[in-house]
Amino acid sequence: MDAVELLMMDHSALRIISEHNEFTNMMEFRIFLMDIHVSIEEKVVFPELVSLGNRDTKKIVDSLIADHKLLDKLYSNLIKWKSAENPLYEARIPLFYQTLTFHNSQEEKLVFPLWKKLEPEKAKNDIKTALEIIGSSGIDIYMKETGISNDMIKYIEQ
Repeated sequence: MDAVELLMMDHSALRIISEHNEFTNMMEFRIFLMDIHVSIEEKVVFPELVSLGNRDTKKIVDSLIADHKLLDKLYSNLIKWKSAENPLYEARIPLFYQTLTFHNSQEEKLVFPLWKKLEPEKAKNDIKTALEIIGSSGIDIYMKETGISNDMIKYIEQ
């Protein structure tokens, strides 16, 4: 498994979560989404894709990073609205998930296919970096949010 396959598995979990339009633990979900998933994209995958030298890819990646900031801001607002029992919380959850799933589909369509152009050795090292990000940010939270088992993590590490 490589880093993009891992992210696409995350996207599958996010599609399932979004169908319920609710959060079990908002802070843990934020750690999974921003501290783990987005960090892997921005620190591991996107720099590799931009290094392939295509100017269009750089523009798309910049747009996707801007989306991450928008999603983080919207999610921060959801947290505030929920704690204040503001009706905007319930009204904006569908917008958050719609934005998130559209964003993920754009990554899968526009940039993730470029990953196959990467040298296999680089891709192999990048999954190790992705797993380090998961480990340092909270492997238990990652497993809870994605449904990935500890055995699967061990398998990926091999």
